[in-house]
Amino acid sequence: MGSEREQRIRQIMSGEARDVRAHLLRGVLRAVEPVYSLGARINHALYNTGLKHSHRLPRPVISIGNITTGGTGKTPMVQWLARALLIRGHHPACLLRGYTVGSSSSSDEAALLAQSLKIPVRANPNRVVAAQQLLAEHPEVDVILLDDGFQHRRVKRDLNIVLIDATEPFGYGHVLPRGMLREPLRGLDRADVVILTRSNLVEHQRVVEIMARVHSNNAHALIIRANHRMKSIILGSECVEVETLRDKRIVSFCGIGNPAVFRNDLLRAGAIEAAHFAFPDHHDYSRVDVDLLLAAAKENAAEMLVTTEKDWVKVEPLAAEASIPIARAQVEMEIAEADAQQLLARIESIIPPSASPRERLQGGEPGAGSGR
Repeated sequence: MGSEREQRIRQIMSGEARDVRAHLLRGVLRAVEPVYSLGARINHALYNTGLKHSHRLPRPVISIGNITTGGTGKTPMVQWLARALLIRGHHPACLLRGYTVGSSSSSDEAALLAQSLKIPVRANPNRVVAAQQLLAEHPEVDVILLDDGFQHRRVKRDLNIVLIDATEPFGYGHVLPRGMLREPLRGLDRADVVILTRSNLVEHQRVVEIMARVHSNNAHALIIRANHRMKSIILGSECVEVETLRDKRIVSFCGIGNPAVFRNDLLRAGAIEAAHFAFPDHHDYSRVDVDLLLAAAKENAAEMLVTTEKDWVKVEPLAAEASIPIARAQVEMEIAEADAQQLLARIESIIPPSASPRERLQGGEPGAGSGR
């Protein structure tokens, strides 16, 4: 399975694997690392000097990205921001690079965001063209969220938000392919806001250390903490508290950047893990995959299968007649009220007042424990 290969790669990058082959591979990867790092630095230098051109979109752009590969929680963050802007009366839209689902030109994240937020969403590697198409259809849009946009500098952004996963913050200290950094840490200097995601999963002292490391590479950014909480699960048409999983025998599966976090969330909820399947990130599920999962659930006497919302988008068409229930877990972002207010103030400072609708929607603002 591809996930076993990915796990092996992570063990080699992190130094956890200590066998002779792992040592040799680390040596090879370390030799290639300067080439990749130099390429990343040259690319950013070309944009910084104007030799490469960034396109200004006709609406303010907020980039949500990261400096490492793997899952840092971008989708929950985009959901949080979109809901916050909707509550404040704005009309956000989202542009994504787009990972296709099978032969479809759609994207798993695009489908999830469109379903959960009811905002305009476009998935297209050419986000300049995507923006033109989106605004032609939705001229009311007054702010654009650029998902996974930190290294995508073809679109000029008005606010750069970088997410750092507190459980794996700096890509094992190396740039690809030796580590998981997309570029050297000095690239953090381009960030306006740095959000430490999953900060509730590490000790306070570790959070302090990560913040100090960020500050050493960027003295001007607003640094805030965010928690990820698995709040509920959806089973059929019913949404229930995640505590429903307590003492339930389950088979979990996912195809996301950081499957260990999903798995640990389920275990913390009290679920009894009968089996776990980690597919490659953005995995395109087939009938064979679903049949394998259902067979594993039956073999292990599991009461249900549990996956992520992003995976469910691709599994749902194949699960209509599943003999065992398939639930999807909902993960929400939590940001303390004071930090949420600072973040939203920065965001609204880049949205021209004339772009705001006259009538504001009623409702509270997202903060601690709300996820909305």
